[in-house]
Amino acid sequence: MRGGGEAGALGLWSLTEGQLIQEWAAHQGPVRCMDAGRGLTWALSGGDDRTLRLWDLISDETQSVMEVQGHVMPVQCIGAS
Repeated sequence: MRGGGEAGALGLWSLTEGQLIQEWAAHQGPVRCMDAGRGLTWALSGGDDRTLRLWDLISDETQSVMEVQGHVMPVQCIGAS
């Protein structure tokens, strides 16, 4: 399972063990939304810092950061396919 939090981090949890497997420093402020591609090889996140971030979950690195121009509110919903 994956998710984000108020501290700006993204996390990946094992549902069978109930433990945090991996955590990434993601956003300057709370993470509001996250979606991942099939196979959990990449994820897309959005947050209060008005950025979208594309993550390579295999290499544990941010692949791209995009600030939503002209958008004064947090990014609250995204969808990936």
